Order: sequence, then structure tokens, then C-alpha cells
Amino acid sequence: MASMLPTDWTTRMRVRRAHPRAGSRAIAWQPEPRGTGSSRHGRQILGGLWHLAGQVVEAPGQSPWDLEPPSIQFAMQLHGQGWLDDVIATGDRAAAAMARDWTLDWAQRFGSGRGPGWSPALTGRRLLRWISHAPVLLAGMPAPDQTAWFEAAYGQAGYLNRHAETAPEGLPRMEALTGLLHAAVALEGLEHLESKAIRALTSAVDRDIDEGGGIASRNPEALLEVAT
Repeated sequence: MASMLPTDWTTRMRVRRAHPRAGSRAIAWQPEPRGTGSSRHGRQILGGLWHLAGQVVEAPGQSPWDLEPPSIQFAMQLHGQGWLDDVIATGDRAAAAMARDWTLDWAQRFGSGRGPGWSPALTGRRLLRWISHAPVLLAGMPAPDQTAWFEAAYGQAGYLNRHAETAPEGLPRMEALTGLLHAAVALEGLEHLESKAIRALTSAVDRDIDEGGGIASRNPEALLEVAT
């Protein structure tokens, strides 16, 4: 699988260059979660059953970052971390602790720009979840771990500031820009990015959604994501 997902050193350089300068690292405002996840799917994940991109991997007791993804599509969904909605929807303390551990593990392994999850769309999708679920993810987290979490969050925000508008038109660009907008309104010190994110997202919506509310791909799942 490693040959399918090579580490891109140029991405690591871009992430490093885009990282916001040192300053306060905090949540300035807490937006509502993007949507309600499935507690049933969350329990399956906690039991080691990962059903992503139409494929299933069984790995009880393993970190998601130790899995061997069966396809690029599976790896993309794994690193996009949309499954955080489902895990946290269980409302279980053990589930919250697991979500905490898995996001920190991602930050430690991939937060510098490594791995396959650094397309602007996936970065926006992941950062949106991190911010939406921040109260759960940060609750009771030791100070050093909070520092690591915030540095990874701000690093992703900086990367989106530079590269969100390079995402392909349609849903990928909207995901990237929505992640940037969440960062601008929620992360302290990034308020100056809000107007840029709003203008770019408004332009993407005007360009990609027709007068009847449809999108060019006519994909109902993509349309639901856009509406959400």
C-alpha cells in the first residue's frame, strides 16, 4: 500500500511554509457540529469495523492509522475523518477518548504534511470536523496534547489559506473553503481570513450551483454534501 500512497515532500514544504506565525492558539467561537453522525456506524468503528468507500476492513483494537487501506478511495475517506461524526454520535466517554487519541495520533504522524490526506478538500473536511467537535476532543486533554492538537489545526488552516482555491471546482473546492471559513471564525487570531473565505466560497457556490439548485455532476450524494 505504501507504493500507492507515496509521501510527497513538496506537500510537507507547503505545510511548513503556510503554518501561521506563533501566537495565541485557542478556540474563539464554537460553531455547531456540521451534522449528526450515525451512532450505529460509530459503534461499528469502535469495534474495529471500518466501512468506507464501499469497502470493509476489520481491525479490532488497532489505530486507524495502522490499517492497510484496500484502495486510494478508502484511504481518502479515512484521512478526511468524516467518521468522527459517527464515533462522537455514540455519546460514550470511551468513544470520546478514542476520538481524542486518534486525532492526536494523526497530528503526530501526519500533521507536518505527510501521508495521503493533504488534498485541499480532505484538509477542509478534516479541519471542519476537528473544529466542530473541539469541545469533545479537547475535554480533559493534557496541556502538551492540546498544544499538539492546536498546532496541527492551525497548520491545516494555514495550508487551506494558501491552497483551498486550487481544489477542483464543485464539491472539493466547497469542502476546502468551508474548512477555511470554519477556521477563520473559530480559531483565535485567524479572523482576518474570514472575508477571503466568504468571498471565495460565495463565488464557488454561484459558479457550481445552478438556478434550480443542482450541481454539474448530478450526483445526489455530492448534492447532499453541498447542501449540508
